[in-house]
Amino acid sequence: MRRLYKHQIKAFKYTLNVKHPALFMEMRLGKTLVTIRRCNLYVPLNKKIGHKFLVVAPNSALGSWEDDLKLESESKVKVSTGTRNERLKELSEDFKWFLLNKEGHLSIPEIARIKWDAVIIDESTIIKNPKPLITKFFLKNFRAVPHRWILTGLPNPESDLEYYCQFFFLYGSAFGFRNFWDFRAKCYEPDKVGYDWSPKSGVYDQVSGWVGSRAFIMSRKNAGFNKKKIFQKRYLDFPNDLREKYNLAEKDFELEGIQTMWQTVKYVWLRKLCGGFIEDRLVWDGKIKAVLELLKGELKKSQVVIWFNFTYEILAVEEALRKLKISCTTIFGKIKDRKEREIRRRMFQSGKIRIILLQCEIAKMGMDLSAADTAIYYSEPVGAETRRQTEDRTLSMQKDGPLLFINFIVKNSVDSDINQSHISKKFNSNWSLGKALMSKLKERVHAKVGVI
Repeated sequence: MRRLYKHQIKAFKYTLNVKHPALFMEMRLGKTLVTIRRCNLYVPLNKKIGHKFLVVAPNSALGSWEDDLKLESESKVKVSTGTRNERLKELSEDFKWFLLNKEGHLSIPEIARIKWDAVIIDESTIIKNPKPLITKFFLKNFRAVPHRWILTGLPNPESDLEYYCQFFFLYGSAFGFRNFWDFRAKCYEPDKVGYDWSPKSGVYDQVSGWVGSRAFIMSRKNAGFNKKKIFQKRYLDFPNDLREKYNLAEKDFELEGIQTMWQTVKYVWLRKLCGGFIEDRLVWDGKIKAVLELLKGELKKSQVVIWFNFTYEILAVEEALRKLKISCTTIFGKIKDRKEREIRRRMFQSGKIRIILLQCEIAKMGMDLSAADTAIYYSEPVGAETRRQTEDRTLSMQKDGPLLFINFIVKNSVDSDINQSHISKKFNSNWSLGKALMSKLKERVHAKVGVI
């Protein structure tokens, strides 16, 4: 049997004393194991049938649950995939642990009728927003389940308002309010634009105290597993002809004769250009060559994770690696089969494959990539949460030594804007960060044409 670390023992003791646990433990601190051990001590609702546990998580996290359950000698595990009829059949079969991806409730809303002994929402920020259907479904149902769990490393990536729905799932209310909109209206105030909400005087301390008294919170630093992170930047510049196209797109909203009036369209153009692409056409291989140089040189014997925003960036780098006979695999949006994704991840973790190429938004949650001690950002994610989540994929309690993160940045571009904004840590939401990036973009355009 695997031993529990000191911080896991503390977490376990906390779960013994609460009906509906909230484990806010940073990634790779082993909250899954704590959950499994505690759930197995519950008295089942139906002693003849035995325990029935529902785990809801992003697709990328389900493989880690399978691994941990296997290590705990749990054999009655059902990972629900496939069509509605296939899922319904799985739901009627004999199982103890039922693992469901976060979209699964759309196929089989019947999960709300099962008498579960516990319902666990892993990466519980999937219900942080009151508007999506997933939040409404889980807040409306499962009220009679004796034990409801929320697990995440960062419960409030953009705002303390994001605590509300997660705790409502546990208690049916939060912070003394039974309605999110009442809570926001009475405790927060909008900015002048109306997009961001700031806590009124004294609310921040009240919310922090309320959460602190109900959740188990543990950082890697406090657990004694604060791996040193080393950050490097590798700067590149466009060839002259591509720099001219970039500047024209940035200043005049025009790219190869196509014009747009939308900032968002222009922004995507600029991001693609920084990766070497106009739409899906490779026009510059500067970043690809820089990546290959590292993988053939300093990182020749390393297992490396490479992060991308766009699919065709992944495909171009994959093609280049295969030509050099460097073993690699990919995980991106078009690879829908969860089992196939998990096979590829495990091949990387086992060392059978040296390089794994991933799309940031697909693999940011729950996916264990701790076989790597180096991550390269071919194209950096914009969101602060996604950046942090992708960094934490390589963490491990068992692994010593520093972690290396390398950013490839095109000079004087949206690449440098994004990286600088992450470094400043000034922006705590995707919206405010996006707003700041647009402001930086305008400043650069004005500087080029001499506008003050």
